[in-house]
Amino acid sequence: MKAGVSYRFPTTTVALLYERLHYRTATGDLTRNGYYASLVQKLGPGSVKVGFALASNGAGSATETVGFFRSGAETGATQITVGYDYPLSKRTTLFAYYSRIDNKKNAIYDFAINELGVSAGADPQTFALGMRHFF
Repeated sequence: MKAGVSYRFPTTTVALLYERLHYRTATGDLTRNGYYASLVQKLGPGSVKVGFALASNGAGSATETVGFFRSGAETGATQITVGYDYPLSKRTTLFAYYSRIDNKKNAIYDFAINELGVSAGADPQTFALGMRHFF
């Protein structure tokens, strides 16, 4: 289940999201709650973007790992992302982002794209520069 809400002010957009994951595996159930908040603030010609995510500890009797989460103590994580988008035209934008995941002792959360292959408790971080063009 996933539920979210977003509100746009004249120069600011705020969004909140709740997610509950529930898997039935061969060894039992596995559940996790997740929360996400974001803020987009117009600044000059572009926008500053800030996001914060919290993944709670996994729960249930399952012994498998599904994606990046598993059951047990200290299996949650937080993630912070900060960035800036600068429009070059209506269809082309330059961007710069920094993101860091703070895994608890037994957590193995990693970036969904370009995984770094983290071990339990590691705190991966990334910096991205790029250009986005819409065709």
